[in-house]
Amino acid sequence: MSEANYIARVNAKANILTLAANMAIQCDANGNYAHNAAIRFKNLFILQLGTCYNDTQPGESMRKLADDGNNSLTVVKSTDCVTAETVLLKAKKAAAAHKRQTNLEEKLSFET
Repeated sequence: MSEANYIARVNAKANILTLAANMAIQCDANGNYAHNAAIRFKNLFILQLGTCYNDTQPGESMRKLADDGNNSLTVVKSTDCVTAETVLLKAKKAAAAHKRQTNLEEKLSFET
């Protein structure tokens, strides 16, 4: 990944942590909170995620972080690293799978 992606991820994490730290859950006089207060907190947090800018996909918010399943925000891990070699390896694997299915061999061509 480029340096800009790492910077964008660090900035997004800082923004979301600040957002969460500024939110408060409703408690009673003893410091206890009800189940409904936790549900309201969660729903408010999801709404607040909708206001956060998503550097990796402009035009979309960070709300997908709260969605179940895999999506464009949750599938990327901090240990993922994309290099020319990994792209080429993935393309070779796809070509080999295509050859096994169709019995046709295609030459790989890359344009830069």
